[in-house]
Amino acid sequence: MKIKNYNIKRKFLRNGVGFTLVLLFLFFISFNIIKNWHDKTITKNSTLCNATARQLLLISKDKIESFAKMSYFSSNDISSVHFTNLDTSLAKITEKLMVEHEGLEGGYYFNKPDKFAGYSYPTSKPPKPVYGPPPRSYNIIREQCLISITEEKSLLQLHGFDPAVFPLMTVPLKFQNKIIGVIWVRIHIEKELPLIKLQNVVNITVLVLIASLIFVLCFFYKLRINIQSIQDELSKIHKNPDYRLQNHGKLFNEIVCSINQTLEALQSENQHRRRLKNQLHQKEKMASIGRIVAGVAHEVRTPLAIIKTRVQIWQQLLKEQKHSNTKSEFITEDALEHVVNETNRLSNLIKRFLVFSKPINKKMLSTDIPEQLKQVVKILQIQKENSEIEFVFNNDIVPNIEVDKNSMHQVFVNIISNSMEAMPNGGIITINTKVSNKNSKLKIDIIDKGVGIPNHIFDKMFELFVTSKSSGVGLGLSISYEIVKAHGGDIVFENLKQGGVKCTIILPIKQQ
Repeated sequence: MKIKNYNIKRKFLRNGVGFTLVLLFLFFISFNIIKNWHDKTITKNSTLCNATARQLLLISKDKIESFAKMSYFSSNDISSVHFTNLDTSLAKITEKLMVEHEGLEGGYYFNKPDKFAGYSYPTSKPPKPVYGPPPRSYNIIREQCLISITEEKSLLQLHGFDPAVFPLMTVPLKFQNKIIGVIWVRIHIEKELPLIKLQNVVNITVLVLIASLIFVLCFFYKLRINIQSIQDELSKIHKNPDYRLQNHGKLFNEIVCSINQTLEALQSENQHRRRLKNQLHQKEKMASIGRIVAGVAHEVRTPLAIIKTRVQIWQQLLKEQKHSNTKSEFITEDALEHVVNETNRLSNLIKRFLVFSKPINKKMLSTDIPEQLKQVVKILQIQKENSEIEFVFNNDIVPNIEVDKNSMHQVFVNIISNSMEAMPNGGIITINTKVSNKNSKLKIDIIDKGVGIPNHIFDKMFELFVTSKSSGVGLGLSISYEIVKAHGGDIVFENLKQGGVKCTIILPIKQQ
C-alpha cells in the first residue's frame, strides 16, 4: 500500500510540474512575442521621429536664420510681440510637416529665451497647451533639449510615463556655428503599443494562473488523499463487512453516505439471502435424508429378505423334525455362507454410509499423489488381470500434499474402476497431474475412451443410488465427491466430443 501511495504522489507531482512547465513555456513565448513587437514598434517610431526632426531642420533653416539675423536669439529677454511672431511662423511650418503622420508632435526650443516655440500637434486631441509641450512632459523634453545643446549632438531617447510611451528626437540648431536652440519631435504610441498595461495584465494573469495552479494542485492533492483513504477503507470492508466509511468532509459526505447506505442494504440483503439459503439447505437436507432412507430401505430389504427366508425355512424344517421324531441335517454349509454373505453386505453398506458423516480422518499425511495413483493402477490391474487397458501417465514435478491417504485411495479406486468398466474391449486411460501456480492447486485429470456418462444421469451423478451400471449400488461417486469436498477440493466430469470421459480432481496444495 505504501508503494502504491508513493506512486500516486509521484505521478501527481509529475503532472503538476509538467503543467507548471507548460504554463511557464507559454508565458515565455508570449513575453518574447510582446517584447519583439515592442522593439519593432519602438524602432519604427524612433526612425520616424529622427527623419521628421531632420526634415523639419531643413525646411525651417531659412526662417530660423532670418529670425536670428533680427537678434531674436541674442538675449534672454524677448518681447511678447516678437515671440508671438516667432511662435506663429514656426508653428505653421511644423504643422504642415506633422500633419502627414498621425501622433507626431514637435517644435523648437531656444536656449537664450529658454522658451518653446512653434509647437504643433495637428493629429493629437485637444486641448492645446498655451505654449510649448504639455505640462506632464514639459520638463522631460526640456531636459533632453538642454543635454543635446550641452553635448552639441542629436539625441534619440525613449521616455514614458503611465500610460504614455514616446521616443523623443532632439537636433541642435546652429547659426554662425553657434547653437541657438533645438528641434524636438516625438510621437505618442500608447494606442499602438500599450505595453505597460499589457505587461501589467500579463503579470497579473501569471500571478492568477500560478495561484490557481497552486490551489488546483492543493485541491487535487487533498482530493487524491481522500480518495486513497476511501480506497483503503473499502479494502478494510472486504476483510470486515461490518466496517463503515468514516466522514471525509463536505466534498465526499454524500458519496460516503451513499456507499454506507449501499453497504447496509447489501448486508441486509445478504443476511436475508443467507436465511433463505439456510432454509433451502434445510429443505434439501430433509429431502436428501428422505431419499437416503428410501435408498437404504431398498438396499437393506433384499439381504434381509434372503436372511429371513433362510431362517424361516430352517424354522419350518425344525418343526417338521419335531413332529416326525427324526433327525436330519437341514442347515448346510452353503446356506450358512449365503446368510453370512448377506450379513456382510449389510455391514459394508452401513460402513459406506458412515463416510457421509465423517468423510476423512483428522490425521492428514504428506502424500505423493502421482505415486499413489500408480499403486492404485497396479492393484486394479491385478484384480482385472484379463483387462486389455493401457495406462499412460503424464506427471509434472508436483509437491507432496497433506491428505487422508486411505480416503483418497478410495476416491482413485472408484474413479479409475469406473473408467476401466466403461472400456470392456480395452483401450487407453491417460492420467495427468500438474500444478496450477495461479491458485496453488494440484490438478489430476483421468481421461478414458469409454462410452461416456448417459445424459439422463449426468446432472445427478453425485446423488446417492444413481448409477448407470446394472449391478451398481450408486454410492461410489457420491462417496468420492464427499471425500474430495472434505479436502477443500473439487471434482468435475466432462463428456468428451471424441468419446470418453474426463474426470478432473482439484486439490489444494496447502491446507488451510
